[in-house]
Amino acid sequence: MSFEINVALKGKHLFATHPRSMQSIFEVARVYKVIREKFPASQGFNISLTENPEIFYGADMKEVDKAIMANDTDALSKLFSR
Repeated sequence: MSFEINVALKGKHLFATHPRSMQSIFEVARVYKVIREKFPASQGFNISLTENPEIFYGADMKEVDKAIMANDTDALSKLFSR
């Protein structure tokens, strides 16, 4: 699971974090506090948060190796799908 923070200025997109930058709610809290301080609503900034449950970075390499060595493409495919 990953998260993305978007920052807009006066209703127009300014920037967003990359989904892989925050993989836990603890990382979200840490980054959000910094962004909130640097981009205050009082100056026209709007911050939004989205959760991206479909984004996946990586797999257990022991399982990857096992599937490849067994020529098990179904097992390999399942490692990279959620």
